[in-house]
Amino acid sequence: MSSSSNAPSQTNGNMTNLVGQAKEGFGNVVGSESMQNQGKTDQTKGTVEQVSAQVLDAASGAYNQAAGIVTGVMGSVTGDGSQEAQGKVQEKAGAAKKDINT
Repeated sequence: MSSSSNAPSQTNGNMTNLVGQAKEGFGNVVGSESMQNQGKTDQTKGTVEQVSAQVLDAASGAYNQAAGIVTGVMGSVTGDGSQEAQGKVQEKAGAAKKDINT
């Protein structure tokens, strides 16, 4: 996945979720319904960002897996062992990234 500041991030989502848990807990302690609701909202936002990042990472892995297959086949067809090996590496890396995120 590209490292755009607007792209969803599992790390940022987790942090937002944790901040939300802290806000909700603090709201419970001090009896602030508003703070509890802010915490729940942050937790939801964090979960959505985490799931979005996982989906994007899985899609990126699937793309790389498919591209690796094509590269490997092209290397095999043309007799280019280096290209074939490169394709297999890309295919396996993409499959691993996809599997981790699904």
